[in-house]
Amino acid sequence: MEVYRTPVGEAHVATEMDRVNSIIGGEGNGGVMLPGVHANRDAMVGIGLILSMLATQNQPLSVLVSRLPQYTLIKRKTPVGTLTFESIQDSLRQVFTDAQNIDTRDGMRIDLEESWIHVRPSNTEPIVRIFAEAKSKPAAQELAERATMAIKGEQA
Repeated sequence: MEVYRTPVGEAHVATEMDRVNSIIGGEGNGGVMLPGVHANRDAMVGIGLILSMLATQNQPLSVLVSRLPQYTLIKRKTPVGTLTFESIQDSLRQVFTDAQNIDTRDGMRIDLEESWIHVRPSNTEPIVRIFAEAKSKPAAQELAERATMAIKGEQA
């Protein structure tokens, strides 16, 4: 199975799904997209997939979920004042020298060994949004804090 990432937004996801002939797609907000039904997020499709899995697996949802990797997602927003996003990216690169991959198509997503962080500017406010995911809440909080301090020009 191959994973394709896109910038945030249903239109970006649908376009990429069509390009790669994807069988399923979605967004971090939980939206599920199933091209066999239609190319839009659809909560009922997600519910249908879960119910189908429950029927075929004949096990409680709690058991099925317990088999999945467990991660914690932290969401923050940080004021940026007059900082440019280019200067913020430079600061993040200096702090996250252990990055395994950096994607700048939609803000800056930094993939680390067992975690990731995504920093993207708001289109409506002088802030950046920070999303950090790791295997534990303290690890995710630490990632978000490292990013916040980098943005503010403070040392971690």
